[in-house]
Amino acid sequence: MRPASRTKNRTAKRLPAVVIVIAMFLLSTGRAWAVDGSLDEPEDLLRPPAPPSLSAEPVDAHTVSLHWPDVDGETRYRVDRSIEQATWTAIGSTRANVTSYADTGLYASTTYLYRVRAGNEAGTSPSSPLALVVTPTQITRIGTSFAEDYQSGRNTFTVARPDGVQSGDVLVALILALYTQPSHPLDAPEGWTKIDQVVHAGRYFRVAISDEPASYTWTFTESVVRQWTGVVVAYRGVDQVQPVGGAASWPSCQGPSDWLCNGGSGNVIHAACVEAGCPEVSAPSVDAESEDGLELGAYFVHDEAYPLTLPPGYAQLLHQLSGIVALAIAERNPAPSGSTGEVAVVPDAGSSWVHGIGTMLWLRPASGDRGEERPSR
Repeated sequence: MRPASRTKNRTAKRLPAVVIVIAMFLLSTGRAWAVDGSLDEPEDLLRPPAPPSLSAEPVDAHTVSLHWPDVDGETRYRVDRSIEQATWTAIGSTRANVTSYADTGLYASTTYLYRVRAGNEAGTSPSSPLALVVTPTQITRIGTSFAEDYQSGRNTFTVARPDGVQSGDVLVALILALYTQPSHPLDAPEGWTKIDQVVHAGRYFRVAISDEPASYTWTFTESVVRQWTGVVVAYRGVDQVQPVGGAASWPSCQGPSDWLCNGGSGNVIHAACVEAGCPEVSAPSVDAESEDGLELGAYFVHDEAYPLTLPPGYAQLLHQLSGIVALAIAERNPAPSGSTGEVAVVPDAGSSWVHGIGTMLWLRPASGDRGEERPSR
């Protein structure tokens, strides 16, 4: 007969099959029996909690900065972005305790939604509250500088540098010198590129440098100038190599041949608006190559037309009576792609006669888009 002790030990080592199955299930789920016999739920090693908040701030037209509070138990964070909330795309991740992310290469003037989820080896948390952000326009106006001199006989003209200009900014100059001759060009300051000139007026651009001059001087030595009027506008976010795109040609010139539209029939596109009730002074159509560019319109009109009603949809930069010239500068930012059609200002209804020049430029945005299909706005 076998000793009782051996029989007892063998019996003690045998466990019912059902106990083994339950134990294996508990081990696989991470759950265990507590000392008091109740089923013990482990600390939420299952998943970390969701980040309780999320902020999204635009850095520039193509970058958004995201920040959220740290949570316990995570080993990573995942960042998702959406244009339409129904569709989310994972755009990046961070390591444990890293609670910020920069989303780059975005489209300007576009609405984006973001969410963040924490994760560890057990899974991913629910999402944080959503953060909505609208990226700013691609091109930002930095400043505008206006100057005038209507004392006859002065053949130099100086415009101050706009405030806030930094290296790489693009400056656009619109200069009017009355009673010059169309065969004699205006001499631009060093570093300025002439876009074009028609009769008395010229358009120019330059890219600002680190030691940008405090002012810029145009000269005209071939004839006496009766009046100078001009403006320099500084922009950031414009392409520095080819800032002017679309149709850059000058413009509808409306009036008699002895004033703003002086210079022969080749420069007088419309010559009928020389009497009371003239309906408008137009800038020619510009073909915008893409979205996120900027339209810049300038109107030099005889002073009796003042005040001028600016075209709808355009912001007023400048609207000023300068000697015998009413000057209006308007912009649309961002400008939709495609043709603008003629863009007109409407003179004062009491004008006894109206004539002037209207011009429109399209400024090309600097590169920075994702290169994917643009989301609908």
